[in-house]
Amino acid sequence: MAKDINDKSSKDLFGARQGAPGRPVTGKAMTDAARQKAYRARRKTAGLVDVHIATSDMTAKMLGYLARYAGKTQGEVLSDILEDVFQEYRVRYEKKKEELT
Repeated sequence: MAKDINDKSSKDLFGARQGAPGRPVTGKAMTDAARQKAYRARRKTAGLVDVHIATSDMTAKMLGYLARYAGKTQGEVLSDILEDVFQEYRVRYEKKKEELT
């Protein structure tokens, strides 16, 4: 027995769907390739470059700890450390250079 089309008070037995299941369509969907291209463009604009290194487990843990303690990313912590070490070596180099002349 079917529901009367004029009956507004009875509920549908099978719970008729109003639309497609899932998230609503926004029209902004991108392919994986397009999403990756946009990601690379944002990183390039920000002046960031990926560097892959192999290190000991302990060094990786220490870097993670320092990053959490400083409230920064591991990349930011590593950049800070390298900049400090570079400055230190630069000062040493300048002193040696002055001693030789």
